[in-house]
Amino acid sequence: MLSLHTVRTSSFRENCYILANKETKQAVIIDPGYEADKIAQPIQENAYTIKGYLITHAHCDHLSALEALQASFPAPVYLNPSDAPFLVILQGEQQKYGLTPSNPPSSYEEIQDKKIIQCGDLRFLPITTPGHSPGGTCFLIEDKLFTGDTLFARNIGRSDFILGNHDELIRSIKEKLYTLDDNITIYPGHGTTSTIGYEKNNNPFCSFKS
Repeated sequence: MLSLHTVRTSSFRENCYILANKETKQAVIIDPGYEADKIAQPIQENAYTIKGYLITHAHCDHLSALEALQASFPAPVYLNPSDAPFLVILQGEQQKYGLTPSNPPSSYEEIQDKKIIQCGDLRFLPITTPGHSPGGTCFLIEDKLFTGDTLFARNIGRSDFILGNHDELIRSIKEKLYTLDDNITIYPGHGTTSTIGYEKNNNPFCSFKS
């Protein structure tokens, strides 16, 4: 059985997720946005062993706590290499938005579309969804889909940032996410949860009706 913790970090209200196997205590951190101490709290309280860091995309509000957390909980980082340009400008972006600068990962495991990621006993299917960023990736495990800034509850990610592409974003959502089971719950990078079925029929920015 899986246990899920949501930690909202920084002024961006970014959702960092800690997903763990309740029996083995093996866990992953998805999008360690900021405030490493806040993210570490449920890890320490539950004695989790971190087996990996999954990064949906490399914007600064989704990985600024990575360096500090890795110092305490070393584990592999998984990132789509198409987002590597954002690592180069990470500290500049952090300073622009008032975040304490941190270093990008010195190395990472490269995500490939539909190539299974095994973190301890947790098994994820990465689904690459370019548009918000070139390397945007969603992670599916059982009936849970972590969508980063690709798909939100009744909203979609912005595509007006550097290297964003609106047409690509819509195509990613319709062709890669809306083809999944309607009952899958989405856990976005900001805001509340929803389901694939609800968004497919009701999302005002991208539905099968639009």
